[in-house]
Amino acid sequence: GALMHSRKHQTGYLLIPVAVALAVIGVLAFYSANQSALNVSNVASELETTRAEYVAQAGLQHALRHHANQGCGPYSDLTGISLGNDLYTTSLTTTLGSTNTYRVDVDQDTWIDIDNPDVDNSADSKLQIQFNNGKYQRPLLKYDLSAIPAGANVISATAYFYVNKEHPEGPLYIHELTTDWQDNTATWNTMADKLSDSVVATIARQPRKDLWVGVNLTSLVQAWINGQENYGIALDPTFEGINGDYESSERASRKPYITVITGTPPSADAKLKAVGTLADGTSKTLLRDLTLQQNPASEIEWQHDATLGVDTYIWEWTPTTNYGADDEIWVAFDTNNDSRSLLKFAVETIPREANIVNATLSLEHESGNDSDVPITAHRITQHWEEDEATWRRRELGVDWDTNGGDFDGTVFATTEVGPATGQRYEWDLTDMVQGWVDGTFPNYGVALATEMPSAFGERFYSSDETDQTRRPGLRITYRCACGSSCAPRQGSGKVLLLVNRNDPDPTDTAKQSMLEGWGYEVSVLDDWDDSATYNAAMASNDVMFISGASPFAVGSKLNNASIGIVNERGELNDEIGIATDRDSPVGDSIDVVVNDHYITRKLPVALVRVMTADVELMTINGTVAPEAETLAEVGGAGALVTLDTGAVNSNGDNSPARRVSLPAGESEADWMMTSNGAQIVQRSIEWAMGADIVTIGEVLLVVVNPANLTAQEAARSALLQGWGYDVTLIDESDSQANFDAALAGVDVVYIPEDVTASNVNTKLVNSPVGVVTEEANLADEFGFSETIVWGSGTDVKTQRYDYIT
Repeated sequence: GALMHSRKHQTGYLLIPVAVALAVIGVLAFYSANQSALNVSNVASELETTRAEYVAQAGLQHALRHHANQGCGPYSDLTGISLGNDLYTTSLTTTLGSTNTYRVDVDQDTWIDIDNPDVDNSADSKLQIQFNNGKYQRPLLKYDLSAIPAGANVISATAYFYVNKEHPEGPLYIHELTTDWQDNTATWNTMADKLSDSVVATIARQPRKDLWVGVNLTSLVQAWINGQENYGIALDPTFEGINGDYESSERASRKPYITVITGTPPSADAKLKAVGTLADGTSKTLLRDLTLQQNPASEIEWQHDATLGVDTYIWEWTPTTNYGADDEIWVAFDTNNDSRSLLKFAVETIPREANIVNATLSLEHESGNDSDVPITAHRITQHWEEDEATWRRRELGVDWDTNGGDFDGTVFATTEVGPATGQRYEWDLTDMVQGWVDGTFPNYGVALATEMPSAFGERFYSSDETDQTRRPGLRITYRCACGSSCAPRQGSGKVLLLVNRNDPDPTDTAKQSMLEGWGYEVSVLDDWDDSATYNAAMASNDVMFISGASPFAVGSKLNNASIGIVNERGELNDEIGIATDRDSPVGDSIDVVVNDHYITRKLPVALVRVMTADVELMTINGTVAPEAETLAEVGGAGALVTLDTGAVNSNGDNSPARRVSLPAGESEADWMMTSNGAQIVQRSIEWAMGADIVTIGEVLLVVVNPANLTAQEAARSALLQGWGYDVTLIDESDSQANFDAALAGVDVVYIPEDVTASNVNTKLVNSPVGVVTEEANLADEFGFSETIVWGSGTDVKTQRYDYIT
């Protein structure tokens, strides 16, 4: 059951006291080293004040680690902690109000096995995890959260698992399950394919056993409490060689559980005060602003294959040759023979305001002739393409500013390499990754180089290496603020980015990079392109994102757009039918008023900070679509507004597809989003693509031209989709064979009046599925009548058909 309880110290955090001890020892060493010198001073008051400051500094370091371990509360201060003959006391002042803490034990758990696809393992005391030589085992877990009030504001949620058998070979990815199950009937055959594509969290590789590990599930638990169906999670091993296990619910003292803290998140940084007091009463006070962060830290680890991996090397000896498909990367330094390795990882999935605790790049050494070669890591400063970059160019038709690559001369890390083969070497990229994540500089990747004379070449395995364990890896540990969504941003599909050709927004490139980092395939459309170009581009993409575009350039080209549109350009709300006008308030937060919608389901009904600073936001104004839904407001005006397919828009028509008006404004800083803001954008894209649609049937809509629907056809398509039907288009002039093939995958055919009867002719006479037609001239083909008499008026009774009897 779910029980209110106080947070207890977890075994997984035993390193925290060790870290505190080391920090205090460091301060003491500094204190002791300086004490003897200070004792000779004639200024006794300065001596005592300096000593008291050292004691306060030790207390401050202790308190920082102490509160990091406490996460989002409850908090306790440090009082009268001895440091030799002296002592320190710390206190934390926060705007975090009262909180409730729930411990929810796992309700159901089991594991499924590919080798025994019909076997129920729910009575096992272990949750088996394996991905090893074709053997595959995956745990399933479900938690009953009914004791937590519906809609409660989740400040943090942490799932805990007890490692019974280690798995140092790689991490586990946690996926949300997509259908209901019972642990005594779940098997591989029933549940193997019932998990979402997105990774909601990661359990890092575990080189040790007999300890608790915690995983941040705040965003997912918030969605469940807001009403999203709670089918639980799957722990998915994806690295070859993994063979471990965790304790199951059969072990009462070590069963998996979730700790959920609810309440109102802090509205500002906490204030931390440390007071150092000497034995003689001399004291010194130190103050520090502190962002309260969720505990434990989140982790993410990549070791990408050739498809997802982005790495190559560039070689001075062959200055026009690209090595993007090679299974190794080189670093060398010699006369006319330099080589440098380039690597890039999509850190855009990490929340923007995250605090990067640690980021480590690791490469396995394939071969090399030298020992102790200092290889340095540098930040690349220009965009480059893996399959196009050479010593001279960064992509086709675009040279580097400097031969050999453009990168910052700052050395972020240095590691001595060689000559042993098979060894993994590491570079600490914490500061570089922090800069990428928070937007200090764009993420163009990292360059590895050396300037050691006559270094003939250190070779490392690349992402094209067939052995997964040998590929480059990047492991990142990060923390998010209490009350913040800490889930990685991920997506799939094709996004069409609409930009202003004549006045390009400096953030357009950042938006494209961000969306691509989330996993979307992005193409760019200029607002001044003609209607044919618009229609062709929309036909080959899943959703349009309006970044920056002129309403004069767009005109009516989006009025009948049959794909979803996500808009942050307020002037175009009218063109997409949400509202005829907009306002531009300044701020960093929105009031979420609805959280049972797909877009806001992982947010509380509360004031939510969506930008990292005050910027120009956007609200709707003027004539608002009568069937628009406001999910969030700023000052009482709609700031996050949706319009579903088929809903009546601000022009009085039926919306041909889903529309979203974002709270982002039109200033250049409007892409400075918090993790909550990024989550809104990402889920808006998913919703506009069709997420959360429950399809009740497949309709084949016969149209004049699928690439350019008439207004009537677009309205019919929108209406049917709004009712929950999945609509497929077919050209009226298509062949009988194509019609027959299309009929095999649908439930019904719908023929609007705009089609030409002679083009359809008898192609549907023998249709194996039902046909609904508006085209009266096809009445004889379907056996209704041979002649038609038209009546007048709006009442269906005024129209008469001569039915064949």
